[in-house]
Amino acid sequence: MLAFAASDLASAFEMGIARGVERACQKRGWSVQILDAQHEVEIEKRNMGRLPDSGSEGAMVLPTWGNNRCIEALFRLQQTRFPLVIVDRIPPGLQADLVESDHEQGAYIATKHLVDHGHRQVLMLTPPPLVSSIASRIQGYERALIDGGITPRSDWKIWLNLELQASAFEQHRRWLGGYSAMMPVLKKTNPPVGVFAVDPYTAWGVYEACRELGLRIPQDVSVVGFDESEITQAMRPPITIISQRTDDIGDAAVDLLQKRIETGAARRERRRVYTHVVVDVDLIERESVAHV
Repeated sequence: MLAFAASDLASAFEMGIARGVERACQKRGWSVQILDAQHEVEIEKRNMGRLPDSGSEGAMVLPTWGNNRCIEALFRLQQTRFPLVIVDRIPPGLQADLVESDHEQGAYIATKHLVDHGHRQVLMLTPPPLVSSIASRIQGYERALIDGGITPRSDWKIWLNLELQASAFEQHRRWLGGYSAMMPVLKKTNPPVGVFAVDPYTAWGVYEACRELGLRIPQDVSVVGFDESEITQAMRPPITIISQRTDDIGDAAVDLLQKRIETGAARRERRRVYTHVVVDVDLIERESVAHV
């Protein structure tokens, strides 16, 4: 039996990964234990602590975005040499096998799509770069601007308030963090403007802010999001999105963990060599970006 530990399965992306993991295990005739921290720090810490004694041969962990107590628990788990694969994002300093989307290229494609449509002012709505996935997306965003002949500006990065974001998740108002961050910016920004939103919920927040301010998407504000989900499919106008291949991520994570378990490498090697698997992303073009 394997284990998959997620930080929040209410997230469409994390649920997609869980389904990919389950499908991959079913193909191999294995069972999988799913642990959901429900965006709760104490539950995530407890899940990390119980994995070595859970009856699982190894675990795939999709960790929190940056809570220090959860990260410390993950480091302690890694030090036990329990077979472990990290999925999607890894905290600074942690050395482990990793399976993730090509976050930098995805952000590059999203930003380039806005630039290619004539936008010279492109904002990025994002949390701070406390994990690898966000840091990579910021790098991709800046690289696309530079390649398009645009100098990145620090005030174009619109930072989410993580405390507000956590509270919004608890209140089941996941759009609130993006909405709150974008409202003061959009009030003083002259259209047209492009926005690259780092996930579906922040993109939803951009839509809500535009709706309240009477700004039209895409005529006034063009938006590209990251992650396909039932939320993005319901947004009007339909949103252009960078889609992650969750089935491929789940399958690659199971395959990598299987190799780690079969070789016993996690427990025996003095100097461990870690594998980094990068999965391609796809641009799904819809109706949220205008030519300007």
